Amino acid sequence: MKAIHSARTGGGASSNSHGARKAASSSPLSYAATAATKKATAAAMAATSASGGAGENGTAGRKGSSRQASPPLMPLTSLVGARIRITLTSGGDIEGLVYTYDVYSGVVALVSSLTSDDLPDLQNAAGSSPSVGGGRQRAQIHLVKAANIKAVEVLATKADVANGAKEDAFAMPEVRVVDTSVVEARKQRALIQAQERAQRIGVGVSDKAQTIFEALSRTLPCRWSRDSIIVLDEVSIEPPYSVDSCRELQPASFSLQRVKKVLQGELSRMDRVAASA
Repeated sequence: MKAIHSARTGGGASSNSHGARKAASSSPLSYAATAATKKATAAAMAATSASGGAGENGTAGRKGSSRQASPPLMPLTSLVGARIRITLTSGGDIEGLVYTYDVYSGVVALVSSLTSDDLPDLQNAAGSSPSVGGGRQRAQIHLVKAANIKAVEVLATKADVANGAKEDAFAMPEVRVVDTSVVEARKQRALIQAQERAQRIGVGVSDKAQTIFEALSRTLPCRWSRDSIIVLDEVSIEPPYSVDSCRELQPASFSLQRVKKVLQGELSRMDRVAASA
């Protein structure tokens, strides 16, 4: 008898959760009670699972635990392209065109035209005054979590916006085709820059040798040749990277004395830094 009574109690909880979902779906554009409804539905389903555990061989419990409470579905996906006004739970309204709605993250993107009232805020943020009217029309994008929405008012349907009503003069931004050649050129430039940075790093050299290379490369073009530093393609600095380690790669080169002078100055500076530390 206790098991039968528990099963009946579980059925009542299931009926309550069904009523909660039905009540939520009857007012699809009301977001004020979304969080409360989700909590109530989860609590009802938890009660169903708990009471179902007293059923014969736990069959009712397994049935109750397999059911999951789903949040109320908000019809924001059907409003893409429409102009709406959103009332936030924290107060304030946001008006614009529904650009998209991500059902997984619960974020809606609204696009609205830039007005003169928005100029001071944007000027303080960007340090410049964007133009309004004439030339390219500027827009601002609002990303709003559905959980923070209290109510939604449809000001113009997607058809009204497409027909170009006066109050909907701001059109949806055009999604342009990506020029793959530009992307490929940017990738090639990035690869070349990465290779140049990699060539500036010596392989199997000491930290002192790398420091000397970085110091010399600030004023003279340098590259690595195994563990030797090649400067101006005319002078080689070999370990231990002292002034006496400099040698000419080409006869009658006038760069040897210049490289020795710069290297001596960098070594002296490194010694002073090490002494002060």
